[in-house]
Amino acid sequence: MQGDVRALDPASKTATISAGKIGGWMEPMTMEYPVKPDSELAKLHVGDHIEAVVVVEGGKFYVTDVKVASKP
Repeated sequence: MQGDVRALDPASKTATISAGKIGGWMEPMTMEYPVKPDSELAKLHVGDHIEAVVVVEGGKFYVTDVKVASKP
């Protein structure tokens, strides 16, 4: 996925990300994504443009392998 971090919630370990289309899985939208592990969440700041991997496991999903990219 590629997107922009809009908000962070360390208590729930989530990031609100405005993401582009994710393959054939999801259309572009802004939503909360769990981020795992905690070290990946710690990389993020509101306003960051990121590239990350979305892992889908049995109906649940999370974001990992976060790379903070330059602003588009």
